[in-house]
Amino acid sequence: MDFKSVGRIFSGLCQAGAWGCFDEFNRIKIEVISVVAMQVLSIVDALSRDAETFDFMGSTIRCDGNCGLFITMNPGYAGRTELPDNLKALMRPVAMMVPDLAMIAEVMLSAEGFTDARNLSKKTITLYSLMQQQLSKQDHYDYGLRNLKAVLNMAGSIKRADPSTNEEAILMRALRDMNLPKFIKDDERLFRLLLGDLFPSLELPVTEIGNLNAALESELKSAGLQMHPFLVFKIGQLYDSKLTRHCNMLVGATLSGKSTAWKTLAKAKTALAKENVTGYLPVTSFVINPKAITLTELYGAYDLTTFEWADGILSTIFKSCAESDKNDEKWVMFDGPVDAMWIESMNSVMDDNKILTLINGDRIPLTSSMSLLFEVEDLRVASPATVSRAGMIFLDQSEMGFKPFLESWLERLFGTQPEVQKLHQNLLGKYVSKILEYKASSCVEPVPISDFNAILSFTQLYEALHTKENGLDASADIQAYGQMAERWFLFALTWSITAAVDETGRKKLDIYLRDLEAQFPPSRTIYDYFCDPQKKDFEQWESGLTTWRPRKGDSFFKMIVPTSDSLRNSFIFRTIVSSKHNLLVVGNTGVGKTVQVMGLMTNLPAKNSKLVINFSATTKSSALQDIVESVMEKRSKDKLGPLGGKELLIFVDDFNMPQKTSAESPFQPPLELLRLWMDYGGWYDRSKCAWKYILDSQLVAAMAPPSGGRAVICNRTQARFHLVNITTPEDSQLTRIFESIMMPKLQEFDNEIKPMSRSLARATIGLYRNVTERFLPTPDKSHYLFNLRDVAKVIQGTLQAERQYFDTSKSMIRLWTHECMRVFADRFLKDSADDIGKFIEAMSQVMRDHFEGAEWAEVMEDIDDERYGPIFCSFMSETTEILPYEEVADYSQLKQCCEDKLEDYNLEPKLINMNLVLFKDAIRHICRIHRILMMPRGNAMLVGVGGSGRQSLARLASHIAGIGVFVIEITKQYRLIEWRDDMKRLFEITGVSNTPTAFLFNDTQLKEQAFLEDINNILSSGEIPSLYGKDELPAIYDGVRKRAADAESGGTAEELWAFFVDSIRSNLHVILAMSPPLRP
Repeated sequence: MDFKSVGRIFSGLCQAGAWGCFDEFNRIKIEVISVVAMQVLSIVDALSRDAETFDFMGSTIRCDGNCGLFITMNPGYAGRTELPDNLKALMRPVAMMVPDLAMIAEVMLSAEGFTDARNLSKKTITLYSLMQQQLSKQDHYDYGLRNLKAVLNMAGSIKRADPSTNEEAILMRALRDMNLPKFIKDDERLFRLLLGDLFPSLELPVTEIGNLNAALESELKSAGLQMHPFLVFKIGQLYDSKLTRHCNMLVGATLSGKSTAWKTLAKAKTALAKENVTGYLPVTSFVINPKAITLTELYGAYDLTTFEWADGILSTIFKSCAESDKNDEKWVMFDGPVDAMWIESMNSVMDDNKILTLINGDRIPLTSSMSLLFEVEDLRVASPATVSRAGMIFLDQSEMGFKPFLESWLERLFGTQPEVQKLHQNLLGKYVSKILEYKASSCVEPVPISDFNAILSFTQLYEALHTKENGLDASADIQAYGQMAERWFLFALTWSITAAVDETGRKKLDIYLRDLEAQFPPSRTIYDYFCDPQKKDFEQWESGLTTWRPRKGDSFFKMIVPTSDSLRNSFIFRTIVSSKHNLLVVGNTGVGKTVQVMGLMTNLPAKNSKLVINFSATTKSSALQDIVESVMEKRSKDKLGPLGGKELLIFVDDFNMPQKTSAESPFQPPLELLRLWMDYGGWYDRSKCAWKYILDSQLVAAMAPPSGGRAVICNRTQARFHLVNITTPEDSQLTRIFESIMMPKLQEFDNEIKPMSRSLARATIGLYRNVTERFLPTPDKSHYLFNLRDVAKVIQGTLQAERQYFDTSKSMIRLWTHECMRVFADRFLKDSADDIGKFIEAMSQVMRDHFEGAEWAEVMEDIDDERYGPIFCSFMSETTEILPYEEVADYSQLKQCCEDKLEDYNLEPKLINMNLVLFKDAIRHICRIHRILMMPRGNAMLVGVGGSGRQSLARLASHIAGIGVFVIEITKQYRLIEWRDDMKRLFEITGVSNTPTAFLFNDTQLKEQAFLEDINNILSSGEIPSLYGKDELPAIYDGVRKRAADAESGGTAEELWAFFVDSIRSNLHVILAMSPPLRP
C-alpha cells in the first residue's frame, strides 16, 4: 500500500468516527510507514485538541472523537518492517501473552456440548505437547491455536451430527482426521502410537467416503491410472479436509501425485453431481501460478499517472466467483511456490474472515461455494502465520514411487499383448531398480534428476523408439522381437535414466551395465553404440561418419564438423522432439549445446517454425510472455497459435540464468510461467486478466550446471523435461574436429607445413587442458574462466595465415604461439604469481611434446621480449587488396605506421583529436584490439582502470580497421527508452546500411541492468527480443530485401529477419571497457 491509500482510509475513519483495525501493519514498506506516522500524528494531535476539523493531507476534514486506530502485527517475519520510533510513540503497545490452550480447549468443548470437557481438553493438550516434542520439525507442521480450534470445531460438528457417540471416540477421530494428513511417513506411525496411548481402549474405523470411492475408481480407470491405496487415501483426506476448511494445501515433492489427487477429486465430484447424487456439486477450477506474475498483476494496482484502479488476475477471479450464481464449487487453485511476499496478502482470506482486502479498499468475500487450494513442493519460505491458516495434506513420494506409473504405462502400451507386456515387465525388473540404486550410490549428476523423472523420460523415449521401422514388430517373430526389444530398451535406458551423469559416472555405469548383461560389444562404452534395425545389433556411432571438408567461402563459425557425439546427440534430440516432449540439454560452457540444438532447429520440417530466446539474469516473465506472443496469431477467442498454422519449437538458452526474486523468495518467475504453460497449456493475459491457451508449441532448453550467476532450477519445472547431459568431447573427437577444419587450409602451403594440422590441433587441446587445471578462478582473478571456445579461437586465428607469408614450420609455430598468447595469456594479471611465466612454461612443454622437440627459446630467438612473444598484425602492408596477417619484423616500422594512422585519425573532420604518446604497450594493445575487430564476430572486453587508454586505443584500432565507432551519449534523463532507441539506430547502421561498426560501451554508462541484458543478447544471438514493434518491421524488411535477393536468401518475413540479424552479427563488434573490481 502507498501513503495515499492509507490516508484515504484514515480520512474515512476520522469523519465517520469508526474504529479501524490494521492487521499485519508492518508489511507496509518502511518509506510508506514513515509518511503514515506523520498522518497518525496529525490525527492524534486533532483528537487531543478536541478539534472539530483539522488539516489532513492538504484537505480540511471533520474529526469525530470516537474514531480509533488499532494495529495488529507479527514481528520478525520475512517481508516485515520494524516500526519507526515516532509511530511507536503514538500507539499504546499491548503485548499478547501465550494463550492457556487447556482452558481454551475446555471452554470450546463445553460450548460444543461435551460433558467431560476438562479431561478431554487435558488429553488434547497433552497430545499437542507430545507432538511438538517428539515429532520431526517440518515446515508445514503447525500445533498452534488455529490448528487446535479447527480440531475442536470438527469435534463439535461430529458431536452435533451424532450426539450418542462416545465423546472420546469423537475427539480421537477429530484429532486423527485433522492432523494425520500432514505427517510424513515416520511421524505418521509415531502419531498413531501417541494417539493410541492417550485413548487406549478405542479403535477407530477408517473413514468411509461412500459413493465417492466408486467415482474415484471410475475416474482413475478412465485416466489410465492405478487404483493405488495411498492415492485414494490421500484423495479421501483432501475431501475430508475440504469439508471442514475452506483453505487447504497439497504439499509434497514433484511427481508425488498432488495434481492427480485434486484433479481426480474434482472430476469425481463433478461426475457424481451429473448423476444427481445428493451432497455433490460440479467443480470449476481456476489455476494461478502466483510467482509467474508480479504482485500488482496478481492483486491489482493504481495507475501512477491517472490514479485509476486496475484489478489483478486474482481479484478478477474472486469477483467473478463471488458474483456468480452458478450452483457449483469454485476452486481457486494456486499451483506455484508459496512465499511471504505474496501469500501474506491472503491472510484475511485464509482465516475465518474469508475476505480478500485490496489496497483500493475493496473487500471481496469468499462465498460458501468458493474455496482455496494450494499445490506446493514445500513451505520453507512461508511464515508460520500462513502455515497455521491452512489444512495440510502431505503426499510422500516414496509411498507410491514410480511402480504404479510403470504398470499403467505397460497396460496402455501393451495391454492387448500379454506376452509382450510380460517381456517388458521382466526387462524393467531386471534393469531399472538396480541401475537407479547404483547411480544414486556411485555416480554424480551435474544437474540431479529424481528417480521418477528418470523413469518418465525413459518411458517417453522408449515409446518413441518402439516402432516397426526400428525392427520392433511383435506380430512377426516374438523371439526376434524380444532380442531387439532388449537392445532398444537398453539404448533408451542409457539416454534417459543414465543420461544425466558426468564423464566419470558414464564409465562406472558402463562397467556396471556390462556386468548385468553382456549385450554391448566389448570396445568403447555403452554410450557409443546405437541399435541398427537392419543389422539387428549394436553398432558404433562412428560407423555413420563420412569424410568432411569445409565448403569454400564458409566462415569459421559456420563450420560444423560431424562427430560421433554430434550424430548421437542429433538422433536423441530429434527423437525426443518429434515425440512432442520437452527437452533440457545440460553441459559445461563450450561443449556445443547451443550449436547442436540450433542444428536440430535448422533441419526442422516445413510445418515447423522456430523461436530462439536467450535468458539472462534480468529476464522478466512479462518479457518472456511478450516474446512468445509476438510470434503467435489469434486462432479463436481464447486461443493463440504460431503464425501460418505451423507448429512452433521454442529454444530457450541459458535456462537457469534468470535471477531469483530475493532471499525471501528464491524462485525464478520466467521458469514458473513456462511450467504453468507446460502443465495447463496456457497463461493469463496480463491486461485483460483472462486465460489464454497457447497451441502447437514445444520447448527445448539448454543450460550449464548451477554455478556463479546460474541458479538451481525448481524441481517441479525440471521434472517437465527429458534431461540429457552433454559431456566434454574426448580429445580424439576434438582433434578430429580441428584437424578437419585446418587440413584443407594447410594443403595450400609448402610441404613442411602441410602435415601440421594434427600437431597444431593436439597442441592447442593439450595447452587448453593444462591451462584449465593450472589457472583456476579466484576472487581476484574471477575472469580466469576458460572453455572449448578458446580452443576454437586459437584455431581460428591460426587459419588467418596465407602461404605467401608462412613457408616454414617455425613461422607457423610462431603464429600458433602468438594466437595462444592472445587467447589465454592476455587475460592474465601481472602480479607476484607470475602467471604469464607459468603459461610460457606450459607452452614450452606442449611445443616439445607436439612439434618434434621445438624449444621456446629457439622459436623465439630473435624476439626482443620473449614474455610478450611475437607481434602479428594485418595493417602494415597496404599495397595489396587483401591485408595479410603477418609477423612484424621491424618494431620501429610498426610504431611509425601506428603514428601515421593516429595522424590520419586526428585529421578526420568529425572525430575529436587524440593527443596520444604511442609507447610499446599501447602499440601492442592496438594490435590486439585490431586483431579482434578483424575476426568475424569478434568482440572485446578491455579491463583496466580509468585513464589507462581503453577507449582511446579502441577508437584508434577501429579507425585502422576501417570500422566506425558507435557510442551512446548519457544524459541525466537517459533511461531504457533512450537506450532502446540507440540500439535501433545501431541495428539500422549494421543490419540495414551494412556498415561495419564497433559499439564502444564503458561501465560508467551502465545506468540500468537492462542495458547489460541487451548487450548479452547481442553477443549471444545478434538481436534484442521485443526491440521492434510489429509496425516497425516492414521498414526493416524493405531495407534488407535487395541485399537478401542478391544473396539468394529468400523473401519471406522470417528469412528477411534472419538475414537482418546475420548482417548485424557480421558487422557489429562490441567493445566493453570495464574497470577491475576494487580491492579492499
